[in-house]
Amino acid sequence: MLLGGCDFFGTQGDDDDSVPDWTDPDDELVLVSTTYTTPIVCEDSPLLFQDVTEAAGVGFTPANPPWDDTANGYSSLDVELIGGFVVAEFIPGRLDLVVTDADASVRHFADVTGDDAAGVGLPLELLLDAAFTVGASAADYDGDRDPDLLLLRRGPDLLLENRGGLFYPTGLLEGPDARSMSAAWADVDQDGDLDVYVARHGAGAILPDVIYDPDRDSLFLQQEDGSFVDVIDAVLPVEDDGHGYVAGWLDADRDGWLDLYVVNDLGAEPENPPSIFLRGTGDPERPLEHAPEALLDLPMYGMGLAIADYDNDGDEDVHVTDIGGTFLGRNDAGTFTDLSLQLDGLNNDPAADIAWGTEWLDIDNDGFLELFSAFGYMPSKPNGAPGGAANAVEQADGLWFPALPTDQWFPAGVGLGLGLGNVAPTRTAVSADLNRDGFPEMITWGLDQGLRLHRGYCTENAWLRVVLDQPGTNNRHAIGAWVQASANGSCITSRRVRAGTSLSSGLPEVILGLGEDEVVDLRIEWPDQAVSIVEGLPTRRTVTITR
Repeated sequence: MLLGGCDFFGTQGDDDDSVPDWTDPDDELVLVSTTYTTPIVCEDSPLLFQDVTEAAGVGFTPANPPWDDTANGYSSLDVELIGGFVVAEFIPGRLDLVVTDADASVRHFADVTGDDAAGVGLPLELLLDAAFTVGASAADYDGDRDPDLLLLRRGPDLLLENRGGLFYPTGLLEGPDARSMSAAWADVDQDGDLDVYVARHGAGAILPDVIYDPDRDSLFLQQEDGSFVDVIDAVLPVEDDGHGYVAGWLDADRDGWLDLYVVNDLGAEPENPPSIFLRGTGDPERPLEHAPEALLDLPMYGMGLAIADYDNDGDEDVHVTDIGGTFLGRNDAGTFTDLSLQLDGLNNDPAADIAWGTEWLDIDNDGFLELFSAFGYMPSKPNGAPGGAANAVEQADGLWFPALPTDQWFPAGVGLGLGLGNVAPTRTAVSADLNRDGFPEMITWGLDQGLRLHRGYCTENAWLRVVLDQPGTNNRHAIGAWVQASANGSCITSRRVRAGTSLSSGLPEVILGLGEDEVVDLRIEWPDQAVSIVEGLPTRRTVTITR
């Protein structure tokens, strides 16, 4: 069954008067209560991202141990692939940052909300056990409204329960003694609680050119008692399990069941599996199955994944970073068309050799997404990256603007800011509205720089920040829900509520860029396929929708 909704997503400002087909006859419509804040009017600011790292109190110099040090028992992978961080409201109303570091510790910056924040860097002492933490994610797995913290490590992973801003080990999701990279949360079996996919790379070797076997990924399904069971053997054969780097949930064919895209590193080498796309089945015993017909089983050195409806046609597209080029896949009814060559200056620039984290964000809230990509060399490989690609020392992060409906993308100039021109080896990035003005900030992590926080600018364009709540479930923030906005008879934009999808993790909310629209209607597809319609919402504010 194809879920109802906007069958035609017109461009913003379209003169089409037709009313969107919000519902399908088979939809289960559920009631909600809605509260929203007073409007926030943002005066125009210079079209420039400003580096406010030091002003926000989150600047620090990473430990940076030697890149290859056999005496200390770690490899170059331990310190070159690191870069996970989390932005979350561990205490309601206060945004915190938790950051990994190359000295096997984790830093906690408390209360970084606002332009003049004064974050305080505090080590989480219980984590100082010499296990390298590569990635991190936050999700409220127990339904108490406080996001909990999952640390992905070389060694058993660590799920920490959040109790009022203090973290306590749970003993859950520890997994094998392996190198975990990232985690992606969702309710894949639609039973009302959160499940999680953990992508694992491989233990690696001291010498960077030694071939090593991949570590086994995990798909943990949460049980009624709050425990987790790993069902990876039911959905992913061992021979298809590669050097996992990131994974992300999407509903590619819009059948109501979430699919999973697992991006593998080293997949360009013939002895290793490529990235793999797994289709949602609706079968609780085997919730995912391999679907090569989606055309996403790519042999790449995949290291970053961004998922969003960039062309506003009602389905989700993907961007995957690589060495020597990246992949841009436009979703066409559940299969993906390769538009990589449309990214001007990204896939035809000899300096763009090693791309890492990537993020789609609407920097000006005009309803059309921009694409950010992080770049960075690998210090232990001065004479060439895997596969013979050049290992340029200076690779600036980049931002690309769409020229819809042509599917062409053009690079932004360095005058925009956002780290453009910054040649530090960046690994991961997250966009989040930290100062609550409706426009996104960008947070990046670099090996030599640590965190960089760039405050976004604002325009006269309208927006709506949507927070979902499902009381009585272990998925309170409705991770995986799909939110569509419509105004004046035309659909505008759509976003999915996410937790994870990279080495880092952002906020469980969506910000919809709405251009000139002052009042919008929303259609929410909840994680269990139930639908709610909320009409006549004023913009430029936060709306909380409680099921």
